[in-house]
Amino acid sequence: MVTTESIVPESPDPGLDYDLIYASTALTKKLNADGSVDKYKVRIPVCGNQLKAKYDYDNPTYSPTVSMLTHMALLQLSIYDGMHMATFDTVAAYLHQKYPDELKPLYLKFPKPLAEACGIDPQQLYRIKKYLYGLPDAGRAYYLAYSNVLVESGYTKSMSDPCLFTYINAETGIRTYAWIHLDDTFVSSTHESELKRYQDLIGAAFPITAKYDVGSHLCVSMEINPDGSITLSQPKLLQQLIEEYPLPTRKSKYPAASRRDYNSIADDINKLEEVEEDGFKYMRLLGQLNYVTISRPDILPAVSYAARKVKNSNEKDYQNLLQIVAYLRQTSDYGLTLHPRRNIDGDS
Repeated sequence: MVTTESIVPESPDPGLDYDLIYASTALTKKLNADGSVDKYKVRIPVCGNQLKAKYDYDNPTYSPTVSMLTHMALLQLSIYDGMHMATFDTVAAYLHQKYPDELKPLYLKFPKPLAEACGIDPQQLYRIKKYLYGLPDAGRAYYLAYSNVLVESGYTKSMSDPCLFTYINAETGIRTYAWIHLDDTFVSSTHESELKRYQDLIGAAFPITAKYDVGSHLCVSMEINPDGSITLSQPKLLQQLIEEYPLPTRKSKYPAASRRDYNSIADDINKLEEVEEDGFKYMRLLGQLNYVTISRPDILPAVSYAARKVKNSNEKDYQNLLQIVAYLRQTSDYGLTLHPRRNIDGDS
């Protein structure tokens, strides 16, 4: 999204050393949990790859995201202790940070068709004053600004994961965890009032939306059971896998194939495209399966073993991945249930 606060019409002074990038368009389709269309979105990001291709571009760009281990460990701890939970989403997260004056001046130019569609002069240059989507360091700028708000509000950044923040008050007994993934934050606390305080302190710095009825997070469904346990599942992702890799005749009781199963799997392989020599197809499916392990740890050993072949995969290795897909098809109703702490008498 490009706004009048982000860019201003300005021609660089003669002899000024500056960078120039172009804008583009991005069309996206947002889906509901049932797969229906929620809305269509149009963005005008900038072509940050033009900057990264320059030999003298050396802006720091690394922006951390919470590790899967941290996410699952804190989620289990929160459920085990019966903590209150909420999720917060930052609206237009990357567009609120000022572009540093100490960096080389950055100018934007709209391609002629886009400029004419927007009713502006295609020859006009615009000085970038705030970060825009597409800039290589936009994510880092947002992370630094967001984490600074938390630290200044009394939260402590974890030494093991820079996306995990904790707030502990020994006098009141408050214990709060917040972990961030891009513009999504999961917060759990022993006190429900602390969730509202978190919303107020972050909301003062960023426009946010809050969800106190956590039914899903990062495309993982979270179903609350009568006994207080929560079952994690990923029906949308599983359905995408089943539709993308249709093997109707293949059945499997296990995520890893036995030696005698390789021939029958090869018959199914012939119904699909051949594995690309550069291994992209293998890495793509491996990445999808790795994300499924959030709610399906039963496939984790097979996926971890498959990751050993990411740089030198062959057709048999790809067959092993399809074996996992076949297993998921047969067990698509499975999920991971996390249980709360139980009393001595065995009741929740």
